[in-house]
Amino acid sequence: MNILGYTFTGIIMVLLPIKIIGQSLDYDIRNVIVNTSDSVLKTSVWNKPLKRKANPEYNYYWYYAGAINHNLGSYSGKLLHGKCEVFDNQQKLRSQGDFEYGIKKGNWYRWYQNGNMQFYGYFKNGLLEGNAKTYTAEGNLSSLLKYNKGKLDGKSYFFLKDTTIVRKYRDGKEVIKRKKTSKKNITKKVDEKKEDDKKQIAVPVSQQKQIKTGEGIKKKWWQFSFLKRKREKGTEISPSVENNPKSIKPIPKQQLGSEVTAKKKWWQFSFLRRKKVEEKDKTMSLPANSK
Repeated sequence: MNILGYTFTGIIMVLLPIKIIGQSLDYDIRNVIVNTSDSVLKTSVWNKPLKRKANPEYNYYWYYAGAINHNLGSYSGKLLHGKCEVFDNQQKLRSQGDFEYGIKKGNWYRWYQNGNMQFYGYFKNGLLEGNAKTYTAEGNLSSLLKYNKGKLDGKSYFFLKDTTIVRKYRDGKEVIKRKKTSKKNITKKVDEKKEDDKKQIAVPVSQQKQIKTGEGIKKKWWQFSFLKRKREKGTEISPSVENNPKSIKPIPKQQLGSEVTAKKKWWQFSFLRRKKVEEKDKTMSLPANSK
């Protein structure tokens, strides 16, 4: 009997600290019910002050004076900690998830009034992470969104009645692809612009007359010299030649006169010139009888 008595008291002494610890843990967490005009929120709060500092990037949910509040990077009250459920006036479950020291954690769900799923998402450090889904009131999948640290990142799908729209995001912003243009398309566009510019350019009346008559067209050197020599000799030049100097063909050097073929160099020309001047001076200096 003594042995049984000692064993029984030993069991009691072992279980007693566990019971005390359980009571202290229950005291750290306190259940809270918040009533609003259209819903009832049931959750629990961390009843002791938190020693760790608030992270400026986290969104904290906290309880104070019978209301639930949330702030980015700070809080002032009892942090929500544990399971959180939201019911409507008809006692239908509308939202469910978990908090850890005021931060959303794990899977969160939201339902329509008819009981169909409205939203599903996974939260890490209070921010959406990975795939999130939204549904229509009829229960059909309406979108599949990909998140990274609370921002859309990657391909997201939007399901319509007839089509599916795929959009790519990076750091919360939509990435719009630019259409690549090939070299052939660029050359075609350049040629089309040139043709359009030619069509749009209006030619003045004076220039139109010059184009028709041939006046103002720059002549080549051999054409110009050929016409000039004809004018100096007094030969008649047909109007067709004057109007269209391009129609004149170059004359070979063999067919030209001796004046053109026997072209003198500069020193030869100066020598002859000096000779003629000397002969004139001699004739002028001679007396009349010598003639």
